[in-house]
Amino acid sequence: MAGSHDRPSARREGWTPDDRVLDLEREGRVDGYVPTLDYDALGMQTVMVRLRLTGDIEAVLADHSARVTDAYETTGPYDAFLVARFDDLGELNEFLAELSTDDRVAAATANVALRTACEYEFARLLE
Repeated sequence: MAGSHDRPSARREGWTPDDRVLDLEREGRVDGYVPTLDYDALGMQTVMVRLRLTGDIEAVLADHSARVTDAYETTGPYDAFLVARFDDLGELNEFLAELSTDDRVAAATANVALRTACEYEFARLLE
């Protein structure tokens, strides 16, 4: 189960997730900590947006980042993958309309998440 750990077994093995995090902090590999928001509880829609670009992703984000929480340059037919959060579908429509008028955006597709299956599960990477 995500987030649960068998601490007694881990301690017998000489390792706990807490020890790993402390090691990463000491090595300067932890940039900081942020609150974990429950977007569903906030009533926000999570939307994945794929962009085909003719311009630089940073320049596009500078003009359209108000609702974007994550942005990635990608391989494949699309150049960028965005995760954005909206209070309602009207905000999503406005966002997509703005993108459609940007000359640096050749194409955009969006998918609304039906439910969140996994989010903020970084602890798995520490095991």
